[in-house]
Amino acid sequence: MSAWDTADENDRDWALALAAKDAGRCPICGGDDPAGLCQNPAYQHAWEVTISRCYKQRAVLMAMERFKNDPYVSTFVPHPSLNPAKAKNM
Repeated sequence: MSAWDTADENDRDWALALAAKDAGRCPICGGDDPAGLCQNPAYQHAWEVTISRCYKQRAVLMAMERFKNDPYVSTFVPHPSLNPAKAKNM
């Protein structure tokens, strides 16, 4: 028995449409025209990248650092929450 056995026709249609849409995407970056853009050697040095930081993930990683020696750290589930009182006035 597979997941398709219990899916109705509408669910199957949506899943097939999504699979068809994703079939043409780059499996690495998700780009829409791999041959024309992200996998085109002509653009090898043409890509520019900007970096920003996710402060939520930074906070999670810093909190998890305290447990780095715990052999079961991979079983921890972080629950980040935003405390507006600690935000900088900008």
